Amino acid sequence: MQDDYQSPLPEAYRWRNWAANVEGMTVDALKQFLDNDMFLALQNLEAKGGDQRAYVIRSVFEDAYNYMKSGQLIRQVINKIQDGVDFNKAQ
Repeated sequence: MQDDYQSPLPEAYRWRNWAANVEGMTVDALKQFLDNDMFLALQNLEAKGGDQRAYVIRSVFEDAYNYMKSGQLIRQVINKIQDGVDFNKAQ
């Protein structure tokens, strides 16, 4: 919401770039992306300029692993979140 906001997340790992498109990655590519790319990158996220938000993200993902075995199930969960969760609305 701030004009000068700079996300600590690299573009590739922002929700709108990997999950928002229902017809995006195939289920196999989605599972591989999460397991072999995104989780590892966020576990090692560098805090440029001492950005505390990057430290928080890294600490959240530090011991996190994707335990979902099915890319199809992952896609269903993502679609359910998109259909029912408004991240811009406080509840």
